[in-house]
Amino acid sequence: MIKLRKLLIVLLMLFVSANLVVPLTPIESAVGDYVTASTKVNPTEILVGDETEVTLNIKGTPPVNVVKPNDVILIIDRSGSMGTEKMNAAKDSAKGFIDLMDFTKHRVGIVDYSDTISSTELTTDTQSVKAYIDTLRASGQTNTGDAIQRATELLATHRTDAQPVIVLLTDGEATGTGDGLNAFDYTLKKANEAKDAGIVFYTIALLNSNADPETSAPNILLKNMATTAHHHHFVLGSVGLADIYRAIVQEIGLASAYDIVVTAVVNNAFEIVPGSYDKNIPKPTVNGNTLTWSFLELKNDNLQFTYKVRHKSDRVAGTYPVTTSSSNITYKDYAGSNKQYTIPSANVVVKYPAPIITLVNPSKGHISGNEEVTITGENFLPDPRVRFGGASAKNVTYISDTEVRVTTPSVKQGNTTVTLTNTDNQSATADFGFYAQPEVSSLTPDKGPVSGGTRLIINGKHFLSGVKVKVGDNYSQNVTYHSSTYLFAVTPEVEQPGLVDVTIENPDGTELILPNAFTYEPLPSVELLSVSPNEGVVTGGTIVTLTGKLFNNTSKVYFNDVEASSVAYNDNTRITAKTPAWAQPETVDVKVVNRDGTESVLQQAFTYTEPPAPSAPLISTLSPSNGALTGGTIVYVDGKFFVSGAKIVIGGTETVDANYVSSTRVTFRTPAWSTPETVDITVVNPDGQSHTLPGSYTYNPPPERPAPTLRG
Repeated sequence: MIKLRKLLIVLLMLFVSANLVVPLTPIESAVGDYVTASTKVNPTEILVGDETEVTLNIKGTPPVNVVKPNDVILIIDRSGSMGTEKMNAAKDSAKGFIDLMDFTKHRVGIVDYSDTISSTELTTDTQSVKAYIDTLRASGQTNTGDAIQRATELLATHRTDAQPVIVLLTDGEATGTGDGLNAFDYTLKKANEAKDAGIVFYTIALLNSNADPETSAPNILLKNMATTAHHHHFVLGSVGLADIYRAIVQEIGLASAYDIVVTAVVNNAFEIVPGSYDKNIPKPTVNGNTLTWSFLELKNDNLQFTYKVRHKSDRVAGTYPVTTSSSNITYKDYAGSNKQYTIPSANVVVKYPAPIITLVNPSKGHISGNEEVTITGENFLPDPRVRFGGASAKNVTYISDTEVRVTTPSVKQGNTTVTLTNTDNQSATADFGFYAQPEVSSLTPDKGPVSGGTRLIINGKHFLSGVKVKVGDNYSQNVTYHSSTYLFAVTPEVEQPGLVDVTIENPDGTELILPNAFTYEPLPSVELLSVSPNEGVVTGGTIVTLTGKLFNNTSKVYFNDVEASSVAYNDNTRITAKTPAWAQPETVDVKVVNRDGTESVLQQAFTYTEPPAPSAPLISTLSPSNGALTGGTIVYVDGKFFVSGAKIVIGGTETVDANYVSSTRVTFRTPAWSTPETVDITVVNPDGQSHTLPGSYTYNPPPERPAPTLRG
C-alpha cells in the first residue's frame, strides 16, 4: 500500500504539471474537426432480403492544452458485500483519485451508500474529503438508485463553467427500488435522469474474481448507466482498481466534444433490424430508419456503435450507400461553439441469389431443334437469356422464379451445356444432349472368320466419340472413332458361323441395328490330299511325302491312331514322315492334326506289305584261296546277300562260324585238315539259303623235308 501511494504521488505531480498549462489566448471557436467518423459494413455483399452489420466508428481528438473544469461526485458503495478487503481497496483508490486531481480547476464531493445515503458537498478541501473517506465501513444493502439521486441533487448547483461528473463504484446488484420499479430499472432510470441533466457518468463494476463480465448482472447494469462504453470499467476482485481511477482522473476535463448527437439515417432500400443495436452504450433511439445516439462528452477515444440493416425484399438489387448524406454528428467544441460533421457512408452490394437449375426436361433433344424444354430451378429473374452451348434458345418464356420454358435451337450432335443467365449476369448451368439416330451407308467387309479379327470399315453419319459396335451378341473390343461419319471396328470371336446383326450404339443412347449385315464363316482347316509312296513294308521306316493345305510346323501325322516319327515341315502344303512298324499287312488311314485341333483324314491312303524274301548268298571270290593243313588261315569271302549269323561249310563236312563284316563280305578261320586237297566252300545264311563255290580252297601238302647229308 505504501508503494502504491508513492506511485500515486509521482503520477499526481505529472498530472498537475500537465494540467497547469492553460490556453494562452482567450477561448474562441475551435478550428477543424475534433470529431470524425467512418462507416463499415460486413459483409459488403449480400443477397436480396439479407442482412449486413453496420459499424460506425467515431474518433475524438481533444484540443491541445485545453482543460475544462469538472465538478466530480464519487459514489462509493459501502454495502456489506464490499467486505473489508474491497472496502479498503475502494477507499485507497478514491483517495488516490483525489490526490491526482487538479483542484485549481476541479472540485470533488462524496456520496457513500448502503441502505442509507451519506454525502459531502463539492469542495477543493482534499484533506477533509479524504478524512471522510477513511470513516467509511461496509454494511447494509445496495441502494444504488437513491445514491445516484443524491449525487444528481448535489451536482444541480455545479459551477456554470464546469462539467458535472459522477464516478460510481459498486460491487453488487442494486437492491433499492422506487417509483414503482424494480431495483434494476429504478437504478437505470436514476442514471438516465442524471445524464439527461447533463452529467457525465462513469461506472466501475467491482466484480468477484471468478465472475463472467458478459453475464454479470451488476456489470450489465453499470454498462447501461455509463455515458458511453468508454466511460464504463470493471475489475475482477480488486486488482487494478487504482489504475482505473487513475485513468479516469487523467482524462477529467479533457474532451474532444460535448453534447454529442450522432444521427445515422439508413438508406430507404434497407430497414433497421430490431434489437441489433441493444448492446451499444448508449443505446440509440430508433425512429423509422433513423438511429440517434446522444451523450454528453467524447474523450480521446474511438467509440464504436453497431447495428444491422436488412435489405427490403421489394427493392431491386444494386449498389447502395448504407446511410444517406443526412447522417451527421452535431456537437459543441471546448469553446461551446456548435459543430457538425457529415458521416461518410459505406456501400453495400446487394445481389440477387444466383440462379440454380435443378431439372431440364427433357434432358436431350434432336439436333434439328424446335423442341420445347422446361427449365426448373430457383432464383430465376424475368427476361433471362438461355443458351445451348454457343447457340441461343428461341422463344424464352419466363413463367416464374422457378420455371422458364424455351425452344431448342439447331445444334450439332453431342453433349453440351444449357446456360440460364439472369439480367444481373449471374448464371446457372446444366447438362443437355443433342441427338440424332446414327446412319450407316456402308459396312465392309461383310464377312469374316468365326475366329474374329475382321476389321470392319463403317461409313455413315451421326457417330459419337465413345460409340460401341456389337456384332451379333458380342461387342467389339476394338472400336476406333475417326469422325461422325467414319469408324473402324474389329469383329469379336464367335463359336458358330452364320449371319448376324450389326448394332451401332452411341453413348447418348441412340442406336442403329443393321439386320444380317455380317456373315461369320467357318475357319479354313488343314486338308490332306495325297501320300507318296502309298505303300511300304510292315517293318516301317518308309519315308512318305504328304501334300495338302494349311500344314504348319506343329502338324502331327498318324497312321490310323499310331503317330509317325521324324515329321519334317517343308511348307504349308508339304510335310514328310517315317512310317511306323505295323503288325500285319493291311491298308490304313493317314491323318494330319494341327495344334489348333483341326485335322484332315485321307482314308485308305497307305498299304502295309510283307517284305520280299531275302536273296540266297552268292560267293564271288576267296582270299587267300589256299592254306596249310594245320589250319588257322584267315580267309576273306566276298560276294553279296550275306547275313549276320551265316555259317561256313568246308569240304561239305566241316562247319565254322562266319565273322559278318557286311552283306558283301564275311571271314572265317580255316580248320586243320587231314590231307592235302582242294575243297568246296559254302556260305549258309540263317534262313538256310546257301551258295557253294566249288574247288575254291586248297589245303597245301606239308613242305618236303630236305634229303639228309653226310658230313665227314
